[in-house]
Amino acid sequence: MRHSPLTTHLVVSAQSRSARSARAAVHGLCVDAETGAGTADVAALLTSELVTNAHEHAGGRAVLDAFVDDRCVRVDVADGDATLPGPRAIDLEAERGRGLLMVAAFASRWGARPTTGGKTVWFELDLA
Repeated sequence: MRHSPLTTHLVVSAQSRSARSARAAVHGLCVDAETGAGTADVAALLTSELVTNAHEHAGGRAVLDAFVDDRCVRVDVADGDATLPGPRAIDLEAERGRGLLMVAAFASRWGARPTTGGKTVWFELDLA
């Protein structure tokens, strides 16, 4: 049993490889914390969605903070756009627009909160 959380902090630029580096950082954190391969894979996938959304809607850099403790994996992605995400109608012909539905389906909890310079979107995955 872990007594102190493992954490990571990453400033993610708006480049095409940024989601990849964010996924790798969160996956590595989960592996180091011994959460199990399934949890590490889901955390990496959901991280990719949040980082991609931050770049797509806010345009600039995003800041990722993640931790793993005895209870859960938590990932926060902050960006400079104050618009909080919400559900929208799905266009079955569209190639995009399903990321937050995936986050809602796989995460134990997720949400968004306004910050001084924009917003933070987060998710948690409970550990067994």
